[in-house]
Amino acid sequence: MLTNYQDTGFQSSMNSGQGAVTFVSLNQIVECNLNRHAAANSEDAAELRARLDKLQLSQERMRRVNSYARNGNRRALVAMGFSDAQIEAFMSPERTRCGGFFPAYKLKNGTKKIRLIKDKLRELDAAQDGQSIEEEGNGYTYRIDSEERTISFQFLAKPSKDIRNALRKHGFMRKTNALLYERGVSTAALDAARQLRTMIDG
Repeated sequence: MLTNYQDTGFQSSMNSGQGAVTFVSLNQIVECNLNRHAAANSEDAAELRARLDKLQLSQERMRRVNSYARNGNRRALVAMGFSDAQIEAFMSPERTRCGGFFPAYKLKNGTKKIRLIKDKLRELDAAQDGQSIEEEGNGYTYRIDSEERTISFQFLAKPSKDIRNALRKHGFMRKTNALLYERGVSTAALDAARQLRTMIDG
């Protein structure tokens, strides 16, 4: 139904056996963990690309609907597969006067989501390709270490209690260096880091 288009924007060790025990070296454990992180990040990147493709397709369809409706191009809307009732709603005077059936804020939000996913993919791809990222923030250095597969905040001075609490809440643990907070690379960690940077940078 028509409401679906409006609501969705065009459719979110130790191994033992037979009494034997196998001892695993520290290097093997580290390598296993790194491989596990790499596989998880690869899956995350694939999911992000699928979401990006879907969002970009949705964004393009909404823009085309608005453009065709404003120009009275019923034939083009029919070619896109819409019913007569849907086309009438798209071309209603109150909608076309406001710029189109899909409001500007919806398109703006879609553009923002696309940009965020592209940024996240850039960071994930860099980590997987062995490229570290380092950026300066408000009193801290933000770093994605591709070799260690970590995301970290290195502060110039002890952060405020609110910031320390927010870091812990988002899974960033303080290291031996009291000014360094880090966690492993993942899409969830990138989301958390982005929220923290917005909070810290103000």
